[in-house]
Amino acid sequence: MAASSIRFGEGVTREVGMDLKNMKAKNVCVVTDPTVDSLLPMQHVRESLDQEGITYTVFNRVKIEPKDYSVMEAIEWARPLNADVYVAVGGGSVIDTAKLMNLYSVYSEAPLSDFIAAPSGAGRPIDRPLRPLIAIPTTAGTGSETTGTAIFDLTAQRAKTGVAHRNLKPLLGICDPLNTRSMPAAAAEAFGVDVSNAAKSSAGEILGDAIREFLYKLGDQPTGLKALGFKDGDIDQLVEGTLPQGRVLKLAPGLKMEEQEEEKEQLRRLFEDSM
Repeated sequence: MAASSIRFGEGVTREVGMDLKNMKAKNVCVVTDPTVDSLLPMQHVRESLDQEGITYTVFNRVKIEPKDYSVMEAIEWARPLNADVYVAVGGGSVIDTAKLMNLYSVYSEAPLSDFIAAPSGAGRPIDRPLRPLIAIPTTAGTGSETTGTAIFDLTAQRAKTGVAHRNLKPLLGICDPLNTRSMPAAAAEAFGVDVSNAAKSSAGEILGDAIREFLYKLGDQPTGLKALGFKDGDIDQLVEGTLPQGRVLKLAPGLKMEEQEEEKEQLRRLFEDSM
């Protein structure tokens, strides 16, 4: 599955105005939070947009660790603006909020619950193209500039949920090392540990070989779903139990999320092969 395009280098934040000019952007929404709005990354973004004569409006009220009510505040602000491009300057909370502002401005009639992954929401498929989003992270660790997910808290349910779809992915991630200089030391340390652990858990073939060797040394272990007690007659229930996991399935390449019967058949074949 393709990820967002990434531009990396010291000072590349200053190129965003040129990007927007090349995109012929007419009405840009810049999304940030109150802290980042007063720091150099936003200063550089403003200077770049002003230099290229870009018309833009800044929303600087993103809440850290977004809640459903703060997300709705941002969406209600964005809908009448009808921006043709979004630029997110900040950490994962800012980028995720910008994704949701973009989504719910295109679907201006949709309530928040429509696109939230089941079972917390309706899990409605995203079948319209969204506006281009340029993400300029000021932290290093969330990776939101590369993903099609937007996470927030449902306060009434006391649950963290979100929306996941490949259409949410930013068109471009501008990763400028200079933008992380203002990150608090504690945050830098936490992000570093997070990235380190993620790298270890996704070490690919080396990790897979180590796990296979470990299991081999354990001796006779169950292989396949039948060895775990499942039968062919359980496949339909396994499929139905998988369908609500929208946050995972919507990022899975090849699954026909908009055609549920075909999606069920694909999952059925997967479970049959795993027996």
